[in-house]
Amino acid sequence: MSLPLSPTHLWYSPKFFADPYPYFEELRKLEPVHWSEPLGGWVITSYENVV
Repeated sequence: MSLPLSPTHLWYSPKFFADPYPYFEELRKLEPVHWSEPLGGWVITSYENVV
């Protein structure tokens, strides 16, 4: 399963870099361990999922 990214949530957009926290909150709820094609890697959104 991959979280669909809307244009307002693109990884490289100025809006994302200005305030990434709402996006990561949404990602944490929907898919806490997420494969990102644009980044070419996993995005893990909580400490608990790492350790």
